[in-house]
Amino acid sequence: MGKDIVKNLPQYLSDPDAIVRMRNGRLNLFTTVQDQKKNISIVSVEMNTAKDINSNYRKYNLILTVFPAKTNYVSNDIAKHGVKVEYEKEGLAQVNPQLRTSLAIINAKPSTDSISNPDGNVNTS
Repeated sequence: MGKDIVKNLPQYLSDPDAIVRMRNGRLNLFTTVQDQKKNISIVSVEMNTAKDINSNYRKYNLILTVFPAKTNYVSNDIAKHGVKVEYEKEGLAQVNPQLRTSLAIINAKPSTDSISNPDGNVNTS
């Protein structure tokens, strides 16, 4: 990981390409970056809550991964663990078509959510 990526990490966190909620409840932020040699990579930042001394979940661990955009890391990770796209940058198809395609995997998954009908006013069919 280059020093340019680390130096710009706060910017990537403030303006990610997408935020995906993973099956374990963690949020994963994805951002496209370009190094000085014009190589495109994807930064994945996973936010994991951690208990503090008083057993409250107010602290976060960040797991940072940088990998070439050509790999299938994003699509494999999202296909296995992604459950909900929390945010997607407008125009992402032009910025990063691979990431956009990977996010579509989540939308194609069948929903496990159910709708409750406590009043009996909704046609169940």
